[in-house]
Amino acid sequence: MNDDDEQGWIDGDLASALYVALDRLEELDPEARKEPWFKYLEKAVDRTLTPAVEKAFKPTKH
Repeated sequence: MNDDDEQGWIDGDLASALYVALDRLEELDPEARKEPWFKYLEKAVDRTLTPAVEKAFKPTKH
């Protein structure tokens, strides 16, 4: 297991780093999840980064 696996994110992968940051914030302050800004940030990550990651790793037809 490398350091990235232990940290829960993949080096160079912005989406995974942001999801880990949100998870850790929630661990530090469970009430943060109830805040409107937390929900907005989570939606922004889902809507913006997830489709970009899926597109980047979409299999090509040969």
